[in-house]
Amino acid sequence: MRTVRRYITQVEPETPVRLYAVGGDGILFDCLNGLIGLPKSELAAVPYGHTNDDFMSAFGEGIRDVFRNIPLQAAVPFIATDILHYGGDYAMNLCIVGIESAALFKAVYRRHQMRKWPAFIKNNACIYNFMYI
Repeated sequence: MRTVRRYITQVEPETPVRLYAVGGDGILFDCLNGLIGLPKSELAAVPYGHTNDDFMSAFGEGIRDVFRNIPLQAAVPFIATDILHYGGDYAMNLCIVGIESAALFKAVYRRHQMRKWPAFIKNNACIYNFMYI
């Protein structure tokens, strides 16, 4: 987020900026939160993650190739999109709340802890999945 904001604020205030978020929902989240509130800034989603299909489906079936065509995205005008705001963050693809968010938070914490473990345990998907559950 800070990197996006740092680069965009270096541009003259009257210069329009279109940021291309190439990746999954995490990249989209970081890019959106980095440019929120900056004048003349646009966000283009170039989905290469698993959950971006949900976002693209709002625009019609079979649209993946259109979203992944950066030269085409550069040539078309932007489309206004609803944005969710909760706490200090913004989202346009998804928000995870409740027990699923608690489980995901715990899984990330456990994955960080597993860095100290032997390789045969770290690389065993069954053990990681069991810890997630």
